[in-house]
Amino acid sequence: MNMGRKRSLTVRDFALSVKADAIAEDGTFTGYGSVFGVTDSYGESVEPGAFKDSLADLKAKGRNVPILWQHSWDKPVGVYSSLEEDATGLKVTGKLLVENVRQAAEAH
Repeated sequence: MNMGRKRSLTVRDFALSVKADAIAEDGTFTGYGSVFGVTDSYGESVEPGAFKDSLADLKAKGRNVPILWQHSWDKPVGVYSSLEEDATGLKVTGKLLVENVRQAAEAH
């Protein structure tokens, strides 16, 4: 792995920047699933408080949230261990199942 380098991945019609050293060799990572106040390629923007109710519901139910391959519900590639809303956006910590799932290794 090239530590510290920034790679860019083109997804649909926008670029997603990924900092390579943010993902550990075992597949664990921390980052943002959504950032507040940024207009996306669909012209939409997420505002602070958007995740408050959903996060409270997940916590009350003790539910784990899967990490999905290309947003496909039938293709889990890992699990989030922490989801929280902070001043920047939806901060997530998770682990890709790099040793057990081929697509998780691809994502890694």
